[in-house]
Amino acid sequence: MDTKDLIKERLGQEDAIEQIGELLGGSGRLLRKALAKDLCDRFNFYDELGCRQTNSCLMALRSLEAEGSIFLAPKNERLWQEVAQPQGVPKRVDQISKLDLVLVETEEDRKVWNELMIREHPLGLGWAVGRRVRYLVQSEHGILGAIGYGPSALELADRERWIGWNREQKRTHLQRIVGMNRFLIRPGVACRTV
Repeated sequence: MDTKDLIKERLGQEDAIEQIGELLGGSGRLLRKALAKDLCDRFNFYDELGCRQTNSCLMALRSLEAEGSIFLAPKNERLWQEVAQPQGVPKRVDQISKLDLVLVETEEDRKVWNELMIREHPLGLGWAVGRRVRYLVQSEHGILGAIGYGPSALELADRERWIGWNREQKRTHLQRIVGMNRFLIRPGVACRTV
């Protein structure tokens, strides 16, 4: 049984449903991610590195909601409007003022990142599984792009061959590989390096 199913089985038990109901206060207004983090702490849903199994918990909560066992607040992960276009972007990268990578940590930054992917990335937002790190590329001209990293693909025969991993080595070291799952330079940004 995979992690999500184990978590769902535990959260589907009567005492867990009662605790979820208490956390939600009957209103379902607690943010889904905050609820999942709280449940990870309460029920000890951690991986071998000591990190919360938040995404597996979220998937389990969605399954329980679909079955009618619980009611969650609607997701509010978008701006529902276009992100302002950058203004006055120079033609050369070395002329961009105050260029910075901003770690996406706030709810507002998360909505901006998601909206950029939904509206401007050719692959869209997609469904990310596992731990993620996201950045907004900002400058004094506005938001120029966005980058997202996540866990590595579980099975890539060419990668394993190139690295020289056997099955046991892959199982031991795969968590040390990071995959870039989104890279966006906004369509209106056209800077050359020199």
